[in-house]
Amino acid sequence: QKRINIATEELQQKNRALEESLNKIEEIRRQERDMIDVMGHELRTPITIVRNALLVLKSKLDSKEKLTQKELLEYIDKAVEGSRREVNLVETLLSATKVESNRIQLLLTKVDVKDVVMDSIEAHKVYIKDKNIKIKFNAPSRDIFAYADRSRTQEVMDNFLSNAVKYTIKGGITINLIKDANHVSVALADTGIGIAKQDIKHLGKKFFRAKQYLDSTDGKTNGVVRPGGTGLGLYVSFNLIRIMKGKVEIESQLGKGSTFTFKLPVYKRQEDKHIDQSFSE
Repeated sequence: QKRINIATEELQQKNRALEESLNKIEEIRRQERDMIDVMGHELRTPITIVRNALLVLKSKLDSKEKLTQKELLEYIDKAVEGSRREVNLVETLLSATKVESNRIQLLLTKVDVKDVVMDSIEAHKVYIKDKNIKIKFNAPSRDIFAYADRSRTQEVMDNFLSNAVKYTIKGGITINLIKDANHVSVALADTGIGIAKQDIKHLGKKFFRAKQYLDSTDGKTNGVVRPGGTGLGLYVSFNLIRIMKGKVEIESQLGKGSTFTFKLPVYKRQEDKHIDQSFSE
């Protein structure tokens, strides 16, 4: 009877472990289904903007309707902005895959961070204009250099600025760039909806999206709308910053906005260095 009891207990433990494993598998499958839906929507939206802008432009040209320079530029800007967003989404997907499989390749070198910030603002100008928000960059008088990968630093900056614009309904974004003895810091302070304290610790996890809702003023969504996003942008950015020996700091308060700061090592005449995780442990 004792042997039977022991065997029964072992079998029950195995059954519980199996049930837990099956539940985890089902949860992973559910997340995958959800993310396929999200990615389908996220990829479809910008390409639809491009298509619609070009179709309207073609229709006007076919009908030989006269277009002013302002109208022409408006449709072109919409198409360019939509294509930029599409490319960024695809690049984020590719980066996420490389990060997860430890196949990131970097070239650490001298990076002009002020130039990175200004390039990001220029790339998002149409998006910022459409949101009718203001952006202020307190640019330092001197160039500030970090020891980092140029393209990956741009990717991080673009992700942080895109998020700040997305979650800011009114007001604006202030960007500060400072340097201390060891780090170059880029701080993006927005007047957006903020992030709940319990969600901050989860930011940067793959597919995590804070449960944020925005007030709607169009009267079509019962007062709230959920912003889009895959949760991959911060996942990629946090990991890229970590790989480049940097840091991330987040301060936020619901209803009052957030400040995202990323720090990268200061350039101190270090030699260029290639990092290829494919050959690292």
